[in-house]
Amino acid sequence: YQRRVHGGKDGFIAGIGSGMVQGVLTSPMTQIKNNFSILKHKSILDCCKELHLTHGWKALFHDLPFGVVKEGVAVGLFFGGFEFGREKVRDWVTQKTDWSPAVSNGIGVVAGGFIAGSAYQIVHHPLVNMVEVTKEELLHSGTTIRRFFQLVPPSQWAKEMTRGLSKAIMNASWPAVTALVVFDFLSIK
Repeated sequence: YQRRVHGGKDGFIAGIGSGMVQGVLTSPMTQIKNNFSILKHKSILDCCKELHLTHGWKALFHDLPFGVVKEGVAVGLFFGGFEFGREKVRDWVTQKTDWSPAVSNGIGVVAGGFIAGSAYQIVHHPLVNMVEVTKEELLHSGTTIRRFFQLVPPSQWAKEMTRGLSKAIMNASWPAVTALVVFDFLSIK
C-alpha cells in the first residue's frame, strides 16, 4: 500500500502544521477552562460573559503563542515519532525474522504508537504542568512560561514540570497505539 507521509521528518513537519492549527483552536478553550476552574462560575456561559466584560475578547487569546508552540511541537513529535518508530522497528523485524511483511508492519505500528504517545507527553505534559502552577496568575498578566519561572523556585522547576509524567506517558501510549493500529489498518489498500 502507499502512504502519503514517508518517514519521521515528513510526519514531524505535517504534525507541526496540524498541531499549530490545534493550538489556535484549543487556546481559547483552555483560557475558558482555566478561568472557569479558578473563579468557580455557575456555567461556561457565565465564564465567557465575565471574561468578555472584564478583559474583552482578547482574553481568550491571551496565551495563544504558548498554545500554538506547545501543540505544534508536541503533535509534530507525535507523528514524527510514529513514522520514525514504525519504519525502524518494521525494518528491524523484517531483517531479523522471516515473518510476513504484514506482521512486521503491525509490530512496527504498535512500537510507533508507543513512541508517538511518549514523545507527545514528554513535550506536552511539562507544559501543562506549567499552566497548572501558574493558571491563577494567568488571568492577570504574563505568559505561562515567564510566570512559571517567576513563581517557582529554580530548585523546583524539574519536579513541577515532570510531576505525573510517567503516568501521563502510560495513559497516552495505549490510546495512541490503538488509534494508529486502526488508522494503519484502514489505510491498507
